[in-house]
Amino acid sequence: MLRKCFVRFAYAGCKDSDTPELRLQKAILVVIPTAISISCIFWSLAYYFFHKPLSASIPGSYAIFSTLSIAIFFRTKNYSIFRFSQIFLILWLPFLLQASLGGFRYGSAVQVWAMLAPISALMFHGVRPANYWLLAYLGMTVVSGLLESTFSIHVTPLPETVIDAFFVLNICIAFSIVFMSVQYYVTENSRILRVIRDQAKKLMELDQIKNRFFANISHEFRTPLALTLGPLEDALNGEYGNLGDKLTHQLQVMLRNSRRLLRLINQLLDISKLESGEMQLKLSNHDIRHYLKTVHQSFIPFAERKRISFEFDSKGGTLNAQYDKEKMDKVINNLLSNAFKFTPQDGRIKLSVKDVNQDELDYTEITVKDNGAGISIDNIDKVFDRFYQVDGSSTREHEGTGIGLSLVKELVELHHGTLELKSEPGFGSEFKVLLPHVQNIKKIDTSIEKDPDYQGNTHVELASIDSAPDFIVSSQTQLLNQSNSFPRVLVVDDNKDIRQYVSNCLLTSYQVFSACDGIQGLQQVKKHHPDLIISDIMMPGMDGYEFCRILKDNRDTQHIPLIFLTAKASNEMLIEGLNLGADDYLVKPFNSKELLARVKNL
Repeated sequence: MLRKCFVRFAYAGCKDSDTPELRLQKAILVVIPTAISISCIFWSLAYYFFHKPLSASIPGSYAIFSTLSIAIFFRTKNYSIFRFSQIFLILWLPFLLQASLGGFRYGSAVQVWAMLAPISALMFHGVRPANYWLLAYLGMTVVSGLLESTFSIHVTPLPETVIDAFFVLNICIAFSIVFMSVQYYVTENSRILRVIRDQAKKLMELDQIKNRFFANISHEFRTPLALTLGPLEDALNGEYGNLGDKLTHQLQVMLRNSRRLLRLINQLLDISKLESGEMQLKLSNHDIRHYLKTVHQSFIPFAERKRISFEFDSKGGTLNAQYDKEKMDKVINNLLSNAFKFTPQDGRIKLSVKDVNQDELDYTEITVKDNGAGISIDNIDKVFDRFYQVDGSSTREHEGTGIGLSLVKELVELHHGTLELKSEPGFGSEFKVLLPHVQNIKKIDTSIEKDPDYQGNTHVELASIDSAPDFIVSSQTQLLNQSNSFPRVLVVDDNKDIRQYVSNCLLTSYQVFSACDGIQGLQQVKKHHPDLIISDIMMPGMDGYEFCRILKDNRDTQHIPLIFLTAKASNEMLIEGLNLGADDYLVKPFNSKELLARVKNL
């Protein structure tokens, strides 16, 4: 019971947000002045008994002021003022008491109490502030020594036996308080460290469980994906006869998005292997120039479709390098798909490779350079952090998870290499991969194999940035051919596949228009005056919330019903959208019949 009361008293000045270390510091800084105050009451009574009222008033004053300071601290929780006031009182009052007793000779070593000031500062304020308090203590000691003769002339000293007894008491009590405070600090700190270690151990166990879960669930996803991708590819390859243009288009959309899902699953598996330490590096010897040339050729059709100049510096002959083939596929494909994401039409991407020498060591340098959107200086160090995504309209246009570049960096480092980035907003980015030659690496498990033909998963990597070819909806001619009596619906979404799918669902009964973001959506509203709008929330340029707010604040458009179509279905987002004036919500994935029913109801 007594211990509980003591602990409650010691921690009364702590806040809920305080760290365990800060709570411990505050508690000890309450305990030390409390112990000194109790001692000061004893010294005040003792000096008064020996007819020293001035000397008695000094420790008595400390007890009063210290108690008030603790009470104010408990009420205000202002730790910095409390800490300074206590250290200040502990430093000055012992020297004042010593002066009232006649100086060093007759002061019974009372100045040892002042040593608690720099010690407390060291425990609760840091090394640098403690140095200043120590200098103050030494300075006051020197001043007291210089004024010793002045004090001894004007003060009647205590009897010798009393001085000796008080000397012993001062030394014993002061050092006992110091010892018990430090002991309590060390004990509590050890307890906190044990708790932190236990928590860290539990977190590691939970992290291992999470990694196993990701690995297991990712493997489970692969079976249904295999049964989806295989038949889709067979159908598109003509195994089931002529499918017709419309069905072929829908199957292409399904295949492309199934490959996107496969890419995400592969990345999750790679991350779980990296975190668990199960990913092994198996080096083999390849002609890296020939390998990159083959990769370059596999990206050419996509580059032509997007009207991007994609060059490969293929000068020179054979260029042997040692790397893990499977992991290098992921590195190069990720860097190239990133470059294609952020390079506009008529832009330029260059892939090159060469041997370089840095710090008398040989490296193979692979460079991917583009003249796309670029990355700001503030974000350059963050883009390699896992799950980090640059928050901006130019980057939001390309959906992602924030895994790619983090995975690339870890795979390059697994090769004992480095990944460098130079970028400037509006002028593009340059990624450099430096792979050390095997002789530079002291310990590495390597097996030299012959260079196999390139069999990379370019189609899987490109699925994350490829989009559907224009079909059915986007043609202005077909829009004009629709009946003018049909209600007009505007579909606003940054994902082209979603726009086309929603449009195809509505096409038989509605005039359908589309926009890729809120800005283009407002332009379409002014041009076509739709009867209903279906809008995504997370979009580049202008998101769905801002788009909705502008529509509802305008008298001419506030009457238009709006359905939010989004992949993020949190209650907070739902409430925010409804508060802005949205009429309905539809969460991805959705059923076409449900979409038609909600549109019809509005």
